[in-house]
Amino acid sequence: MNNDTNDKKNQAINHRPSEERSNDLEFECRRKINEKEIIKFSPLPLQRTAAPPKEYPFDALGNIAGKAAERIHEVVQAPDATCGQSILGALSLATQGFIDIEIDGRRHPVSLFLLTVSESGERKSATDKIALKPIYEWQDLLIEQHKTEQNGHLNMLEIWKQRRSFAIKQLVNNPDESQLMELEKEPPAPCEGWILCEEPTLEGLERLLEKGQPSAGVFSDEGGRLIGGHAMNADNSLKTACGLCSLWDGKSINRTRKGEGSKQISGRRLSMHLMMQPIVLVRLLANDTLMGQGLLARCLFSAPLPLAGSRKYKEIDLNKDPAIQAYYKLINKMFDRPFPKKRSEQDSHKFEPGDALDPTPAILDENAKQQWINFHNETDMNMSPGGEFASIKPFASKAPEQVLRIAAIFAYIDQFETKSNDIKITGDYIQRAVQLVEYYIGEVLRILEAGTNDPNIFLANLTLEWIKKNRPDQIFPLSDVYQKGPPQIREASIAKKIMKILEQHEQVIEISDVCINEKKVRSAWRLLADDQTNRDE
Repeated sequence: MNNDTNDKKNQAINHRPSEERSNDLEFECRRKINEKEIIKFSPLPLQRTAAPPKEYPFDALGNIAGKAAERIHEVVQAPDATCGQSILGALSLATQGFIDIEIDGRRHPVSLFLLTVSESGERKSATDKIALKPIYEWQDLLIEQHKTEQNGHLNMLEIWKQRRSFAIKQLVNNPDESQLMELEKEPPAPCEGWILCEEPTLEGLERLLEKGQPSAGVFSDEGGRLIGGHAMNADNSLKTACGLCSLWDGKSINRTRKGEGSKQISGRRLSMHLMMQPIVLVRLLANDTLMGQGLLARCLFSAPLPLAGSRKYKEIDLNKDPAIQAYYKLINKMFDRPFPKKRSEQDSHKFEPGDALDPTPAILDENAKQQWINFHNETDMNMSPGGEFASIKPFASKAPEQVLRIAAIFAYIDQFETKSNDIKITGDYIQRAVQLVEYYIGEVLRILEAGTNDPNIFLANLTLEWIKKNRPDQIFPLSDVYQKGPPQIREASIAKKIMKILEQHEQVIEISDVCINEKKVRSAWRLLADDQTNRDE
């Protein structure tokens, strides 16, 4: 009798309407949540709170360049530092082939390596397109010019081969060493027209500098293509980093290969500006090889706040803007000059692949030198243990040289059209350069001390932002994170690791065996908001 009664009860339970069963599961889920939240402390921050960036000092760029950068910022509405970096990178590229900076017998290039960190949608491409427009136009002109010159060169080369063959035949029966030495030398090939490249290998870059223009730039609005490409993979990153450092230092390219023997390529200059998304920077900073080797310490960093969501389209053609036209005129004048070169056997007015740059030295006057020495000494003092720059010593140690390079660029811009061949650096140029470098030092401090060099923490921050926006008061399965969450997370294993990090920081809780949309899932998650702390049952 009792067994029959129990069977009937079980049958009744099993045949309850699905809605009632779902309500019971929901109640059980809530009970489990409450059990976990009876005692709960405030969520732990994933990292230090980063200080907001300072405004980019447009005025320090000078009257023409500063106004151009500011107008791009106003019209394109890209972050201020993105605009400033693009203009400064273009100025470095336009200047580096013509001058060096000299102080107490030591000479340095004026080349700059710039890194701009900005999210997708922050108009990096639009900014770079405007800043580099005259340089791309010069490159197109040089490429077309090379095509014409190369045709003439091939004809001259064929004539030379015929002449040489005939001359040697004449000397076969009556060899004369003096006449052999006087045989006409092979006509040099013209320089190729490429100035800019985006994702070269080290070997490709060396070839560009050997066969192409002696002053070139690696400029990319998608720096992740270089960082994630062949040049920076596990096998090549150290080699590429060392090669880039040597070029920043102005050293010759020395190559020894089985197929081509030994070769030295002297007098070459390289500037670089890579724009990248934050996750790319995180991976760079997490690379112990690059951090320890010194390439990143040679870079000027900037990571401005995003502006997306606060912009309205402006009906302005910047090509007709007076500030942009003045900037384009300046760049064109700087490029429309023959490169200074060391005397060669050919000694033509044109630069040829076998030639070497011979930049004019820019010299500091006494006032400028004293200002620079003061900056050097103060910076070095702040690198001592416990000092303001102790945590960024590799970057701070390069700051005085960065000041010299930027000051020399400013001096050349103002003086390259004067009759005098001397470039004088006054105290005003040093002051403006210091203003910029102090901005960049502040950016490095802000970025590194916020602890953004852990890719997992970076992804955890992205995921937490997504949860707060899309699942603020919902229970959600893990599949939501890698199927609908941040695009950087596309695998279940990564999503699970990131959610565990958020759980360790008490930002979310994991709930087992719950019902979501009438489906039972083994594991789900829920956001823990600050106002849920220390609540009772």
